[in-house]
Amino acid sequence: MTDFDYGCEFDKHLQMTIRQYINFLCWVSLITGRLKQEIAAMSDVFPDSTRLTDFACEECGNVLARHFKHGEPGYDFFGCSGCLVGCTALYDANDGMPVRRSGSATVH
Repeated sequence: MTDFDYGCEFDKHLQMTIRQYINFLCWVSLITGRLKQEIAAMSDVFPDSTRLTDFACEECGNVLARHFKHGEPGYDFFGCSGCLVGCTALYDANDGMPVRRSGSATVH
């Protein structure tokens, strides 16, 4: 086998590997999209839930989670998703926006 033949074989193998990787990324993207659609559909069936938001905790920078239950007054608030690592920041929900509760502090 000449160096040229080896180079051609290696190129074919590399091209096949790249195609498989691209196919894998496409598949993951497709599955992720479907999963997001299914989760969104389920949130309509089960409206009482906890959802991650685009808001960041003022204390630690982690994402805030919104907790709410329909028909249960006072159960609409934001909590830090970093609660498992010690952040206990809580926020009241005011027109869908987090407003920091007084006395809510981080425990280190």
